[in-house]
Amino acid sequence: MINCPECGKQVSDKAPNCPACAFPINKNAEGNNQPKPSNTLNLCNNCQKERPINSWLCPHCHAISFKQSIKFGCLFIFLIALVNGICNPTHRSSDRTTTTAQSVEPAQTINYSGTNGNIKDALDDLFGAGLTQDQIEELFSRKYKNKIFIANGTIRDIGTFIDQKYITIKINGSHYVDAYPSAGFDILSCRKGQDIVVKGVFDDVGTGIMVKHKLRNAEIVK
Repeated sequence: MINCPECGKQVSDKAPNCPACAFPINKNAEGNNQPKPSNTLNLCNNCQKERPINSWLCPHCHAISFKQSIKFGCLFIFLIALVNGICNPTHRSSDRTTTTAQSVEPAQTINYSGTNGNIKDALDDLFGAGLTQDQIEELFSRKYKNKIFIANGTIRDIGTFIDQKYITIKINGSHYVDAYPSAGFDILSCRKGQDIVVKGVFDDVGTGIMVKHKLRNAEIVK
């Protein structure tokens, strides 16, 4: 009997392998060169010693097997994706993203028989009650969008958007109106600093620090 060099347990010197740890003892013994069943033992990728095939850790070097590490990695990625999906749900359709430039309708002549009042009154209603941006846009769509309003103030700028000129009118405080002219509006006759009164279709409500709203098909009020 001798002590196994691997595990230290006593084993016969004629045994092909240690019965405790499978360490080879007698290379010339019958059965020593027979391969181990592939479904029970495997070689560790780290220390190249035999270990149980379904074991996570090698009993010799305690390294994680390659196949088991792949399984563990896939499980870890799945858990990360699951947690991320719970903590960051898909935004609802009502959430706002960066607003793209809005299209400008071609100038046309419309019937201005009657108005819905001065745009200042509409702005007081929209912005005077401390509503959120979503609430302002909902109220605007329900009550004011596509209705005709009068806007009076001072021309602060004359600009161009998609080959169409417009004038920016300061209404009050931080509120401005971009008035896009109708076919009968001679914008070339306007100048910065001029007091002006126009009426047009209330097309868009603005938000932000310098709030700019939009009137389309605007006409100068005589």
